Amino acid sequence: MTPFVRTLLLLAATLPPVAALAQGATPPASPATTGEPSCDAAAIAWRNCIAASPKNDADKAQANLEVDKFMRDVADAGPAHRPSITGACPRTREGYETMLRMGTCAANTTGARDDVRVARDPVPPPIQRR
Repeated sequence: MTPFVRTLLLLAATLPPVAALAQGATPPASPATTGEPSCDAAAIAWRNCIAASPKNDADKAQANLEVDKFMRDVADAGPAHRPSITGACPRTREGYETMLRMGTCAANTTGARDDVRVARDPVPPPIQRR
Protein backbone atom coordinates (compact mmCIF):
# COMPACT_ATOMS: atom_id res chain seq x y z
CA MET A 1 0.00 0.00 0.00
CA THR A 2 1.43 3.34 -1.04
CA PRO A 3 1.67 6.22 1.45
CA PHE A 4 -0.87 8.16 -0.63
CA VAL A 5 -3.46 5.37 -0.42
CA ARG A 6 -2.78 4.94 3.32
CA THR A 7 -3.36 8.70 3.82
CA LEU A 8 -6.61 8.58 1.87
CA LEU A 9 -7.85 5.65 3.95
CA LEU A 10 -6.97 7.44 7.19
CA LEU A 11 -8.80 10.57 6.03
CA ALA A 12 -11.84 8.57 4.95
CA ALA A 13 -11.99 6.92 8.37
CA THR A 14 -12.41 10.31 10.04
CA LEU A 15 -15.31 11.47 7.83
CA PRO A 16 -18.96 10.81 8.65
CA PRO A 17 -20.56 8.08 6.56
CA VAL A 18 -21.93 9.38 3.26
CA ALA A 19 -25.29 7.73 4.00
CA ALA A 20 -25.59 9.79 7.20
CA LEU A 21 -24.93 13.00 5.29
CA ALA A 22 -27.44 12.05 2.60
CA GLN A 23 -30.09 11.33 5.22
CA GLY A 24 -29.82 14.83 6.68
CA ALA A 25 -27.42 14.24 9.54
CA THR A 26 -27.22 17.18 11.93
CA PRO A 27 -24.31 19.46 11.04
CA PRO A 28 -21.83 20.39 13.77
CA ALA A 29 -23.20 22.89 16.27
CA SER A 30 -22.32 26.52 15.82
CA PRO A 31 -19.91 27.81 18.43
CA ALA A 32 -21.45 30.26 20.89
CA THR A 33 -18.85 32.80 19.79
CA THR A 34 -16.37 33.20 16.98
CA GLY A 35 -13.77 34.49 19.41
CA GLU A 36 -13.88 37.86 17.66
CA PRO A 37 -16.47 40.44 18.86
CA SER A 38 -16.78 42.11 15.45
CA CYS A 39 -17.52 38.74 13.82
CA ASP A 40 -20.06 37.89 16.53
CA ALA A 41 -21.77 41.22 15.77
CA ALA A 42 -21.72 40.39 12.04
CA ALA A 43 -23.35 37.02 12.73
CA ILE A 44 -26.07 38.68 14.83
CA ALA A 45 -26.78 41.24 12.08
CA TRP A 46 -26.88 38.44 9.49
CA ARG A 47 -29.35 36.45 11.61
CA ASN A 48 -31.49 39.60 12.07
CA CYS A 49 -31.61 40.01 8.29
CA ILE A 50 -32.65 36.37 7.91
CA ALA A 51 -35.36 36.82 10.54
CA ALA A 52 -36.69 39.92 8.75
CA SER A 53 -36.93 38.15 5.40
CA PRO A 54 -40.19 36.69 4.08
CA LYS A 55 -38.49 33.33 3.44
CA ASN A 56 -40.24 30.20 4.62
CA ASP A 57 -39.01 28.45 7.76
CA ALA A 58 -37.00 25.83 5.84
CA ASP A 59 -35.16 28.52 3.85
CA LYS A 60 -34.49 30.52 7.02
CA ALA A 61 -33.13 27.40 8.70
CA GLN A 62 -30.82 26.81 5.73
CA ALA A 63 -29.67 30.44 5.81
CA ASN A 64 -28.94 30.16 9.53
CA LEU A 65 -26.83 27.06 8.80
CA GLU A 66 -24.71 29.32 6.60
CA VAL A 67 -24.26 31.67 9.57
CA ASP A 68 -23.28 28.68 11.70
CA LYS A 69 -20.70 27.69 9.07
CA PHE A 70 -19.33 31.23 9.03
CA MET A 71 -19.01 31.18 12.84
CA ARG A 72 -17.19 27.83 12.75
CA ASP A 73 -14.89 29.08 9.97
CA VAL A 74 -13.93 32.15 12.00
CA ALA A 75 -13.51 30.17 15.22
CA ASP A 76 -11.39 27.52 13.47
CA ALA A 77 -9.28 29.88 11.33
CA GLY A 78 -5.59 29.51 11.85
CA PRO A 79 -3.18 32.39 12.28
CA ALA A 80 -2.49 32.63 8.54
CA HIS A 81 -6.15 33.09 7.58
CA ARG A 82 -7.76 34.65 10.64
CA PRO A 83 -6.79 38.29 9.88
CA SER A 84 -8.39 38.22 6.43
CA ILE A 85 -11.60 36.70 7.79
CA THR A 86 -11.91 38.89 10.87
CA GLY A 87 -10.90 42.01 8.92
CA ALA A 88 -14.10 41.76 6.86
CA CYS A 89 -16.42 41.35 9.84
CA PRO A 90 -16.97 45.06 10.65
CA ARG A 91 -17.97 45.76 7.01
CA THR A 92 -20.15 42.66 6.97
CA ARG A 93 -21.99 43.84 10.10
CA GLU A 94 -22.42 47.31 8.61
CA GLY A 95 -23.71 45.80 5.39
CA TYR A 96 -26.36 43.67 7.06
CA GLU A 97 -27.42 46.53 9.31
CA THR A 98 -27.72 48.77 6.23
CA MET A 99 -29.79 46.14 4.41
CA LEU A 100 -32.08 45.91 7.44
CA ARG A 101 -32.53 49.71 7.47
CA MET A 102 -33.05 49.89 3.70
CA GLY A 103 -35.65 47.12 3.81
CA THR A 104 -33.79 44.79 1.48
CA CYS A 105 -33.90 41.98 4.05
CA ALA A 106 -37.67 42.34 4.42
CA ALA A 107 -38.07 42.59 0.64
CA ASN A 108 -35.98 39.43 0.14
CA THR A 109 -33.61 41.26 -2.22
CA THR A 110 -30.36 40.61 -0.32
CA GLY A 111 -29.07 38.40 -3.13
CA ALA A 112 -28.94 41.44 -5.39
CA ARG A 113 -25.47 42.21 -4.03
CA ASP A 114 -23.34 41.23 -1.12
CA ASP A 115 -23.40 42.82 2.30
CA VAL A 116 -19.86 44.21 2.06
CA ARG A 117 -20.70 46.15 -1.11
CA VAL A 118 -23.84 47.54 0.53
CA ALA A 119 -21.67 48.89 3.35
CA ARG A 120 -19.41 50.64 0.83
CA ASP A 121 -22.10 51.86 -1.55
CA PRO A 122 -25.61 51.96 -0.01
CA VAL A 123 -27.39 52.92 -3.25
CA PRO A 124 -29.85 50.07 -3.85
CA PRO A 125 -29.61 48.17 -7.14
CA PRO A 126 -32.61 47.21 -9.25
CA ILE A 127 -34.67 44.61 -7.40
CA GLN A 128 -33.62 41.06 -8.16
CA ARG A 129 -35.67 38.38 -6.47
CA ARG A 130 -34.09 35.08 -5.61
